[in-house]
This record gives sequence, structure tokens and C-alpha cells, in this order.
Amino acid sequence: MPLGKYYPLFLEELFIVHLYGTNEEVDTFYRLMDPKHRNKPENIVELATLIEDIKRRNLTNMNWYCCSRCENFKICRINWHRGEKNLERNCCTYCQDFEKCYEIYKKMQTEKEEKKENN
Repeated sequence: MPLGKYYPLFLEELFIVHLYGTNEEVDTFYRLMDPKHRNKPENIVELATLIEDIKRRNLTNMNWYCCSRCENFKICRINWHRGEKNLERNCCTYCQDFEKCYEIYKKMQTEKEEKKENN
């Protein structure tokens, strides 16, 4: 599909996948965004998982599995999808506690880097 194709509800996702995604991820994005399949719940969950994985890999670098802290853990479709597909289960921005977890993660990474520099 051409880059100029307009997807009004998925502009952030379009931006992220083209800026940070691999060619395979871009192809997956467009397969999921096909008008015939776009509104299927499983495609929306797969799209969210794809975007979260791209953001984690390129922006947050956070690989924590702390989903059990989230109030929605038992009903989380992203967590369920990752489990069904045997994918890594990492904290994502949909989590109720993501900001708190991410702040702790950044602090720990900073402390780890400072220890490395001091040794």
C-alpha cells in the first residue's frame, strides 16, 4: 500500500511503523490495516502488540514483565495475545502502571550505568 494512504484513526501507528519498523513490520501493519480486516478485534490487538513491540525496542528499551501489577491483567487482550503467540510479555503503554514502572526502570538503568562508570 502506498505511504500516502490516509488512515484517520491510526496516524500515530502509521508514523511509528514507518519511522522505526522493519520492512516486515511495515508489511504486517498494512496487512492488518486492510479495509476488509481492519475492524476485526484480533487484528486490532495484533496491531497494538506490533506497535508496542516497536516502541519498546526503539524508544523505551524496557523489557520488564510486570503485567501482574496492572488492574486489567486478567482481562488484558494484549497480554493474552502475546501468550497465545508465545511472544515476550513486556510492560506496555496500555498498562495502568506503565508510567510508574517506566520511571523505576529508568532510575535503575541510570544507577547501573553510574556503577559501571565508577568501576
